[in-house]
Amino acid sequence: TQWLRSQSAHLDGLEIRASPSGCTLFASRAFAPGDVIGGLPTQAILDPEALLKTSAVAVRALELGATEPFAFWLALADMATDETSPFHPYLAACPAEAPDPCSWPAEQRRLLDGTPLAAQVHSQRALLAAEYARVARRAA
Repeated sequence: TQWLRSQSAHLDGLEIRASPSGCTLFASRAFAPGDVIGGLPTQAILDPEALLKTSAVAVRALELGATEPFAFWLALADMATDETSPFHPYLAACPAEAPDPCSWPAEQRRLLDGTPLAAQVHSQRALLAAEYARVARRAA
């Protein structure tokens, strides 16, 4: 909330609280149909297309043959550790791992064995590992 307010986000009548799924946005007052319930200024929005053109890490990753999603991911990881980045407080507060099956521990991924999802997860992890090995260390 503090970071959003520092970016001049309009949050009147809204609260961000912990919930079983992480952080959740709750209404703290009644809203009428058609009411604006919040607003984010442009500087508080991570624009992937702009980031791919302005982040030195993303630009370098693309030069090294990274896919756009991977270059974007590297730029986000860089900003999460760069305390001078305006997005650092937000990104540093995000979970370190994505909640999708590709980031599950091996024991949990084995529960998918024999399903089409298991094959897709294996394929995606292999692609990510290959792209990381080919690009990430040289791009940072």
